[in-house]
Amino acid sequence: MYALQNSRLLIIQDPKPEYELDLSDPHARAYIPARWAWFLKQYDVIVLPEYQGMREWWNFVRRALGFSNRQAFFTSGKEFTMSGELLGRVAEIGRHVDSVSDEDALVFPYSRTKGLTAYTESRWSVLGDPRPWARRYADKGILHSCPPGVSRKHGLPLLTGVPVCRGYTCRADEGEIFLAYRALKRLGVKKVIAKARNAAAGDGFVLDFTPEKLNAMILKVWEGYSGVVLEEMRENFVAGSLQFVGRETFSEPTLQITNGPNYSGNEVPARYSKRARRRILEVTETVLAQIKPQGPGALDFLVEGDEVFLVDPNLGRTTGGMIGRFFRERYAPHSCYRAWKIPAKLFSRMPDVETFYDRLGNRGLQPDFSSRRNSPEVSGVFPLCYLQGIWGMLIAVGEDFAQVERFYKEAMECLV
Repeated sequence: MYALQNSRLLIIQDPKPEYELDLSDPHARAYIPARWAWFLKQYDVIVLPEYQGMREWWNFVRRALGFSNRQAFFTSGKEFTMSGELLGRVAEIGRHVDSVSDEDALVFPYSRTKGLTAYTESRWSVLGDPRPWARRYADKGILHSCPPGVSRKHGLPLLTGVPVCRGYTCRADEGEIFLAYRALKRLGVKKVIAKARNAAAGDGFVLDFTPEKLNAMILKVWEGYSGVVLEEMRENFVAGSLQFVGRETFSEPTLQITNGPNYSGNEVPARYSKRARRRILEVTETVLAQIKPQGPGALDFLVEGDEVFLVDPNLGRTTGGMIGRFFRERYAPHSCYRAWKIPAKLFSRMPDVETFYDRLGNRGLQPDFSSRRNSPEVSGVFPLCYLQGIWGMLIAVGEDFAQVERFYKEAMECLV
């Protein structure tokens, strides 16, 4: 975390190009960069695309947290990723960054994609895992071998000494997927979950998968995500996650909030057994020692009593679970929190961000950031990302979970 906390940052959270394949999540190009706007420090700069609600969001953040308007650099937003446009505007963005401060900047990307590498690495240092490392490790397939009967070499390193659910790694090949499914059934697996290997936030996942659910569309999605993992689907669990930057982890795992297979938010402290929390820390240390990451990532677990199973290595990129963690670390390091995505069913009813924040203020829920001069803790509700009508993420911070739960309920009332 040291580099993020102590370096001047040029934040370019550009999504991976393959995310454009997920038609159920059309706004990733906007919310992935937008949700880091609050993270700026003095002299940091963030690159944002022009998009529905983006200017309103940026104007709110800079006023609420005291940023300069010069700390944002806008692209046209015409393409899904910003890399193509930024490649032709390197000199311009360089001048913009230098106009804010002549201090050297460290690029903080979502992932070190080929496009980002093309325009950043000749000018700035970049925080993150190199592309050869990402090709080797940033894949859910590192948890499992190929299904029986597949003669090709696996092509991915397998993690060792790590508790995982039973499963197999497959190409987006119908015959190979059938082999994996039948092999799991022979092992006595009752239900199967299919996971796109390089997807994020549950995209490309199919719960209770059977071969009858295969179709050309899902195979095309899995092909874009480098294949699929078929895995035992466990049902009596809670989900946990531990985020890290390089070899440095946060001090404790979060409780992960899910909606089916999809990520919805995180809470701290996690309300499962001390033994399970300790086991997550131990497994994470084992994994990081094997893969030696340089950048951000997270490991997601299923927790059943004191048992934990690593099910989703999110490697070579930032994650949604980091957003709330970093807010807590900066503004309320000893408090409880819940960070959650605004449900899609409420998008059409979202007021503009200023109206929403005024409603929070009328209920006494706006955090008092000025009070941190005397106390390191804030409490209340703050929008981590708020793009009216299309996407949002909020955080409630309080002294205990009873207060956090009350803040959460009142914040949801302010949305409608």
